[in-house]
Amino acid sequence: EQQHVYTTGWDIDEGYRAAASVLGGRDRPTAIVCSNDRVATGVLLYAAAAGLRVPQDLSVVGYDDQQNLAANLVPALTTVALPHAEIGAAAMSMLLDAVEGITPAVENTEAGNLLMPCRIIPRASTAAVPTG
Repeated sequence: EQQHVYTTGWDIDEGYRAAASVLGGRDRPTAIVCSNDRVATGVLLYAAAAGLRVPQDLSVVGYDDQQNLAANLVPALTTVALPHAEIGAAAMSMLLDAVEGITPAVENTEAGNLLMPCRIIPRASTAAVPTG
């Protein structure tokens, strides 16, 4: 299957403009994964304006599980939740180790980056790929 990356900003209006570019043609995708929930909101708004049904015609996924946004959109947005508390705790632990001159025994690292597991929060903006 084809996969495309479209570079855009981080806000609702930029998501709307990106969706217009991506969804405006005949060969439109069946799903869009967005860089954050605000961009996904713009995609949902464009889809509604263009007469596309979410999730029947298009699945949309955000990233952040932004409070007061993702769960309250229509349809409610499937999103990837960032583990903010765990990120903060790991950063503080690494900082304290560095200050104390301790070499951290860090798990879940790859190429010098700390990998943090993120939960997918399934909601109403995603469905199986349409047939036909």
